[in-house]
Amino acid sequence: MKCPAGTATSSPRPGRASSGRGISGDLRRYWANMGVPSFRPDPWGSNILRRDGDSISCAPPRNTSPPPPPSGTRRGRGGWRHAPRPWRDALKPLLHPQLVNPPFGDPGLLVDLRFERRCLLFDLGDLEPVPARRLLRVGHAFVSHAHMDHFAGFDRLLRLCLGREKALHLFGPPGFVDNVAGKFAAYTWNLAPGYAADFAVTATALEEDGSALTAAFHSRRRFVREGERRIRFEDGVLVREEALTVRYATLDHGIPSLAYRVEEPAHVNVFKDRLEAMGLAVGPWLRALKRAVLRGDPDDRPVAAPGRDGTETVLPLGRLRAEALLVTAGQAIAYVVDTAFTPQTAARIADLARGVDVLFIESPFRAADTELAALKRHLTTGQAGRLAAMAGAKRVVPFHFSPRYQGQEEEMRREVETAFRHPM
Repeated sequence: MKCPAGTATSSPRPGRASSGRGISGDLRRYWANMGVPSFRPDPWGSNILRRDGDSISCAPPRNTSPPPPPSGTRRGRGGWRHAPRPWRDALKPLLHPQLVNPPFGDPGLLVDLRFERRCLLFDLGDLEPVPARRLLRVGHAFVSHAHMDHFAGFDRLLRLCLGREKALHLFGPPGFVDNVAGKFAAYTWNLAPGYAADFAVTATALEEDGSALTAAFHSRRRFVREGERRIRFEDGVLVREEALTVRYATLDHGIPSLAYRVEEPAHVNVFKDRLEAMGLAVGPWLRALKRAVLRGDPDDRPVAAPGRDGTETVLPLGRLRAEALLVTAGQAIAYVVDTAFTPQTAARIADLARGVDVLFIESPFRAADTELAALKRHLTTGQAGRLAAMAGAKRVVPFHFSPRYQGQEEEMRREVETAFRHPM
């Protein structure tokens, strides 16, 4: 089922929170010291645990280095001006995952969709570190369960979006529609119908078997619950678009807790130097070109392309595909939080996170505290590392550490690393 993405419009109104480009200086320095991805240009961070044969590397993947330029090229100020440079797009992935808080804070992951001007948000705990500008780009939010540290931040998102023409799609576990209705019921909305813009929220409660209950809430109608109906998602796929898919799995936290996977079906790389050689300009038209390729449109489909001289040229899709594009495997990211370690949940996590580029996985308890973790229905650091290895994840990011281990972050990361490197 395809869900249309919500679109944020207009800039924050006077009196709203600042929408600066980054997080606070203190948190930025924290992430810089820890080498964990948060709101910064590098989408993977510089210190994520990565499987590399039998060792763990904290360096970027080796294949990001540019190959030697073809013969006959020359070096200019901006690099090799006449050589195709596919590595540039390889360093500019569509999905930019960014942890919302430090590992002892509320769990949450924001995935910025490069060139799409929109974001996906996984869990709605403390959202204060996220700039308002980024939150206004969120069209889909995926909640694991409704414990406070995963859902309390909904109020901030609601306050930012209120009075704007925007659609927001929320997904959560069984009973989630009631949870969202309860949030709206906590406030008085007599003024909301007077706003010129309508903020529309669609909430969907997901069952383990793929069935779901969905309902709509509109600010124009005081967020009254309406349009309730039963729907079904095949193969756990919640969002299916040309550029990405999102699917879920149900885990056990004493209550249902949802894990998510977001991935590109494929990644379309654009060789800008080749476009330049063809006399074509870069611009928004490339987004439609990429989508045509992902749809599998025929080679003879005409494509209107702007020229560097300001004119428009019509070329067949096949020529552009052959001369200026390269289709490679897409990215995949998984988000796993608040689950017991059982044979069933381990199998579901391994299936959901199979071969992902990055697995963000909770690690609340140290490896020695297995019994306590089982009592609380959480994972240990060792279990998190082994699950990442079982799934064949390329990289793993542990987070959601229990406050009882304050001051032991380095040891906890080391335990995940050891289990990831040498799974038992």
